[in-house]
Amino acid sequence: MNVLTLGTLRDALLQDDMEDFEESTKRYIHHYNFPAYSVGETGRYSGPSRRDIGHGNLAEKALLPVIPSEDEFPYTIRLVSECLGSNGSTSMASTCASTLSLMAGGVPIKEPIAGIAMGVVVDKKDDSKYSVLTDIQGMEDHFGHMDFKLTGGKSGLTALQLDNKLAGIKMEVLKDAISQARTALDTILKAMDETIAEPKPEQSQYAPMVAIINVPYEKVGEVIGSQGKVIKSIIARTNTMIDIEDNTGKTCIYGKNKEDVAKAVDIVMGIIKEYELNEIITFTPTRQEKFGFIGYIEATDKETLLHTSQIPKEINFQDIKFNQPLKVKIIGFNEKKQMNITLRYGDYEPKPMSSRAPLDHSRTERPMDKPADRPMDGDKDFPSREDSTAVRSNRPRAADKRSGLESAKPIVKPKNNFDNPLDNHRDEQSFPRLDIE
Repeated sequence: MNVLTLGTLRDALLQDDMEDFEESTKRYIHHYNFPAYSVGETGRYSGPSRRDIGHGNLAEKALLPVIPSEDEFPYTIRLVSECLGSNGSTSMASTCASTLSLMAGGVPIKEPIAGIAMGVVVDKKDDSKYSVLTDIQGMEDHFGHMDFKLTGGKSGLTALQLDNKLAGIKMEVLKDAISQARTALDTILKAMDETIAEPKPEQSQYAPMVAIINVPYEKVGEVIGSQGKVIKSIIARTNTMIDIEDNTGKTCIYGKNKEDVAKAVDIVMGIIKEYELNEIITFTPTRQEKFGFIGYIEATDKETLLHTSQIPKEINFQDIKFNQPLKVKIIGFNEKKQMNITLRYGDYEPKPMSSRAPLDHSRTERPMDKPADRPMDGDKDFPSREDSTAVRSNRPRAADKRSGLESAKPIVKPKNNFDNPLDNHRDEQSFPRLDIE
């Protein structure tokens, strides 16, 4: 029994190199399990044995030449072969089962791969007398002199493994074994073709959906945003996972369904799109400021401003609703490549009005600072013009200072209302209060 699991590239196996001490990833993995009950025995269940690891590597290398590249199929591929019974080559059976699982799971392999185990029995007295065995069983493997495993497809062989119990094997024996193995492989491939002729066009509904976008190098920063703000927003809004390579711009978008992936693709494509002058685009306002409306361009996270000067006088500001798309026109770009837009050439249909209503600042999402309460002329606590003139007339003029003839009266300063008694004491010594009639 073979089980296929598809995951994202983040699920790739992490490997440590013992020579260069560098980390690498492995996206195609084959695991092989041979429990004791498969041969009618009992035993201890622990980690995989050396035999399990070796057989798993053989089946893995057999399919490696036909596995699609990361660019063609950006998935992590894991195959697990569970041996439920054994009276022959389970590693070759794992190779055939892995091929069927890959095609059933929608993995676009280049061609099917099958495997066969060949054996030989040689006369010990005369080594010219031998018999090549095809698809050996357990008894033939035990009493025979060779276990020769071959895997391949219509284009040729992909993997070999030879166990020899003799001092040596003649070349003609290997030629006959390979010739018989080629015939056996063609027979197995024909039987597999009758079951599954080619890989399914789509993956299972339970596999993660994926889309690949090549983002230009100069646009990578815009997709990521400051401290990852833009890409985090896309991930949160679309419920997807996005992997982007800074050096190449290759972007992989993963999601649970096609709709979420398509939405994320549209947003990224909108960010990297090169807009042209006089192009009609969609603008969605999200908040209102004193100087106009701020919103997003189309389905992207690009924020721009619709200035009040670019809104026709016939349009009432109250008719521009938040999150309501508007058709606007690009009239220029600033030094930061941010676009300037106008509503004067859009297809927005305003209501006919004789006069324009003022901007409603209460609609903004940002709290506006309220002006401080100041006393106005005529209030009780506000000095009248006559009082202000009287106070200013007692101050020394600049001409008197230059001539040394300052006014004998000191500068009048209002009483300090501070609660600190030291401040009041200092003011009374420096600026004695005088009663002015």
